Amino acid sequence: MVLTDMPLGDTILYFSLLTSVLAIIALALKEYKGNDNIFKAVPTLTRLTAVALVFDILLLAYYFVTSNYTINYVWQYNSNDLAMIYKLAATLAGQQGTYLFWAMMIGLSAWWTGEFHKSDRMVRLTQIITLVVGVYFIIITLVDSPFATIYQLYPDIANNFIPPDGNGLNALLINPWMISHPIIIFIAYGAMVTPFAAAVVFLLTGDKGWMKLALPTSRFTWLFLTLGIAVGGIWAYLVLGWGGFWSWDPVETSSLVPWLMLTAFMHAFSQHRKNPKNFELGAPILACISFVLILFAALVTRSGIFSSIHAFGESPSSNLLFYGVFASALLTLALGVKGYYKKEEVVSAEPETFINRNNIFYATVILLSVLTFISFWGITFPAIAQFLQGVKVSIGLQFFNIWSFPVVILLLLALGLCISYKESEKDMLLKQMLIVAGITVIAGLLRTSAFYVLDHNSPFYVSQPPLYRLIGSISTWALFPSMIYATYSIISAFVGEYPKIKNSAKMLLHRGGVYIIHISIILVLVGAVFSANFTQSYEANIPLSQEGKVVPLQNGYGMKLVDFESGDDATSVNFVGTKIQDILNNPTSYAESVKTSGKVSNIDTKGGFMYMQLTDDTTTMWIASNILDITEGELITAGGTLMFDFSSPSTGVTYPVILFAGEVAPLESSTSSFQKVYLEVYKDNKKIGSGAATYAQYKNGDTSHPMVSRSLLQDEYVIFQGMSGYAVVPLTLKIVPMVNELWIGVILFSLGIVMVMLGAVISPKSPKMKVKNKMKKKRSDK
Repeated sequence: MVLTDMPLGDTILYFSLLTSVLAIIALALKEYKGNDNIFKAVPTLTRLTAVALVFDILLLAYYFVTSNYTINYVWQYNSNDLAMIYKLAATLAGQQGTYLFWAMMIGLSAWWTGEFHKSDRMVRLTQIITLVVGVYFIIITLVDSPFATIYQLYPDIANNFIPPDGNGLNALLINPWMISHPIIIFIAYGAMVTPFAAAVVFLLTGDKGWMKLALPTSRFTWLFLTLGIAVGGIWAYLVLGWGGFWSWDPVETSSLVPWLMLTAFMHAFSQHRKNPKNFELGAPILACISFVLILFAALVTRSGIFSSIHAFGESPSSNLLFYGVFASALLTLALGVKGYYKKEEVVSAEPETFINRNNIFYATVILLSVLTFISFWGITFPAIAQFLQGVKVSIGLQFFNIWSFPVVILLLLALGLCISYKESEKDMLLKQMLIVAGITVIAGLLRTSAFYVLDHNSPFYVSQPPLYRLIGSISTWALFPSMIYATYSIISAFVGEYPKIKNSAKMLLHRGGVYIIHISIILVLVGAVFSANFTQSYEANIPLSQEGKVVPLQNGYGMKLVDFESGDDATSVNFVGTKIQDILNNPTSYAESVKTSGKVSNIDTKGGFMYMQLTDDTTTMWIASNILDITEGELITAGGTLMFDFSSPSTGVTYPVILFAGEVAPLESSTSSFQKVYLEVYKDNKKIGSGAATYAQYKNGDTSHPMVSRSLLQDEYVIFQGMSGYAVVPLTLKIVPMVNELWIGVILFSLGIVMVMLGAVISPKSPKMKVKNKMKKKRSDK
């Protein structure tokens, strides 16, 4: 391919590749040859790289907005019927677009590292590694380019052919939550490169300056990874129509795996910052593993190996992604071995006893790592079995629940002990924890009808070995003593510390954020446990003839069908043929033959002809046809010849331009249709919820939008999956308890991270404290 044939987007990608490589060379020459002249170009080169990649993602978005179907990626994920916001969202609907966005985030990370930090060896080496990772992602993007044209990929297509429409988005992706989900997730993925690069530099050089780079970016990554997972859960809850937010699907679980490891890193890093000898090897290794697991999460989605409804399938870039995971994992292992043999004896600030704060943090990190491995192994083992033995192995959600449950209890016990830990009260605090542990064991032996870790009625339970059935038979009530203990410890610790920090905005934000993060975990667990174990489900088939009447269900519940409506969503019609505006702009070009489409209105039948207005998404024109069975509001295609300044003797109107249509047919395009039911939910004849549930059919499938009526303690959740030919509305009512505590927990968790981040950037002392110190100084001067 000659340069002039290369798509503009690919040309810019090659430019960013060149500037990245030149920046790497300049940084390396400065580091190893002391060459300052070339090094002066690094800021310019990193800026050019970042600007080029930002421009490229904006260019791709522009192609989507303008529906440029000569770009294959645009044709795959865009269509004429999509609203503008979804055209923009479709930019990241496929893996090619997300690779480009990921590369852009890494380019911005390299620029940020050099732009906002004083240049020293740590910064330069971190930039080198960041740019190397960036080059890797630029190459991946070029291998499977989002800018490849249909003419490049399908040589038999005529050069002047332009598809009239695109393939469009999957129906499940046409949802407001999916507009933000990929953006948030890949912001997190891209930002993680800086802690990884800084950790690698520390493991190679021992430069303690890695903390100033890793701290803000790891918190930033943690925040966005949390939000990305949460938004995905909300999307599942509100769109998939099964009443849940988490199913341990390989793709969604693969995003949880790096979050858990990053959480382990944050705990290790907090101790490492206080005393660099604590977690001297563990903290940077955990940062590296978190990055490796982010690459692994991308591989799960893009390799075609892992079975998931969210996966893209195998692509030309899959092998490159696998090599990236393997290379980064091997590098992490090599650096870990190197660091282990060079590691000096740890000098802890804690007393030389087995139970101390540092050891509790070690236990927490180990438990979080075990929890990470459970999730990792649960999605990896089936892929390994299929690869080695050619056998498809299915690991259900019960596997994750069984093995995660005891680890979560131990984490809660560790949380309660650690957050309230005082050396002077150690014996008393340890006794408290042991008492709670004993109560937990007793609670685990409680026998209830169904409140077990593993559902005794499921086929999975019967087929499992004794150890699985033993753990699965633990009562889920065992979780609550440790949750109550952790909650009490958090509140007590905050109350005890508040007098010391209340006058310092910095400390109040930082410590308050830490307490909020930990209390939010309790809320998330409460919401997850109660909604998973106590959800009630009721089936109902309400005849349309029963509209306005409360139909009784079980346990005192009832539903009333208030109204039902159905139709076509004319705002999302995929009009085919020539746009009416184009016809009117240049009518002589279409005089002999033209085909267009639109919605019919203003019908007037005179003199054996039907005169009507036809409206598409551009404008309106008049047409006439001797086909007389067209109805107002109908969507049609019309083909024929144009007449100019035509005076109709039957209507007495002169039409500057009118289409005489000899061919008229229903519009067979991606018009979305919908059925909507308006409902009220009753409990003991008292209305407890209301709303609307919708079943919609789009070009690429159908989707259900359940009715969700929220309250603090429960959701009334109604699934409607459409009516067939019968005048009966099939509904499923779910009473989902405490699920909103989970969403509140996620919000508080994110707020806590933001508070900690703000606490890191404000002045160490609040204005109030500064005034007090000035007054003290004046008194001492006197």
